[in-house]
Amino acid sequence: MRSLFLSLIGSLCLFAISAFPNNNIHSAKEMQVDGSIVSISKKSPLKDELVIFRSTKTLNRYEVFSDENGKFSIQLPAGDKYRIYVMGAQDSAAASVIEIPENLNSKNPFFVHLQYEPVKVFILRDVDFEYGKEDINPDSYKALDELDKYLERKEKLKIEIGVHTDNIGRESKNHELSEARAKAVVKYLISKGIEKKRLSSNGYGSRQPVADNTTEEGREQNRRTEVKILNL
Repeated sequence: MRSLFLSLIGSLCLFAISAFPNNNIHSAKEMQVDGSIVSISKKSPLKDELVIFRSTKTLNRYEVFSDENGKFSIQLPAGDKYRIYVMGAQDSAAASVIEIPENLNSKNPFFVHLQYEPVKVFILRDVDFEYGKEDINPDSYKALDELDKYLERKEKLKIEIGVHTDNIGRESKNHELSEARAKAVVKYLISKGIEKKRLSSNGYGSRQPVADNTTEEGREQNRRTEVKILNL
C-alpha cells in the first residue's frame, strides 16, 4: 500500500483529529466527521476522491466522496475505531486509526485533514493476454472493470495504456504485439462507455524492462500493462 499523510492544519503531526470542546457531553449514537483532502505536492483540493472509513470492530465500510473543494462529511457510529483509506484504481492508501468515543460532544464534528498524492503511473495487475496474441484473457476483465469504474468516477482524467513485453523473440514482433494489446485494452474500455478522447495507447515492446530478462521471474515482471495519468 502507498502511504497516506494526514495532518491537522497548523500542526507538524502526520495525523491529527480534533473535536471542538463543549461542556454538553453525552452519549451519542453517531458522530459527524468533516474533512478535507489536498494534494501533497500542489496543496490543491482533490475532487472525487473515495474516502473509506473501516470499522476495526465490525469491519463495516463507510464511504464518502470529496466534492469540488476537496471537502467531505460523513456520519459514523460512536464507540468505535476507524482506519481511513483513500481508494485509487486498484489499491488504497491507508492512514492511522481514529477513535470516536461513546461519550463525546455530538454537536460539533470531528475534523480530518488528509494530504494525499495520487499515483501518476501504475501497473494494472492481473491483466493478461493469450500467448502470442492481443486477445485479452477473460480473467483480466475484473481488473479492467475496476479501471473502468475509476475512470467513471474521475471523469476528467485522460490516460495512456502502455503494454510491455519481455525480450524473447524479435523486438519488431514484440513491439507490434504490445501495440495491438494496448489497443485491445483501449477498445475494451470504450466498450464499457469511456470516451475515446480520454484514452490513448502505446506499445513499448521490451525497450523498458523493470527486471532482469535472464530469469523467468524477471521476464514475468517485464510483461506488464501500465496506466499513465496524462493530466494530473
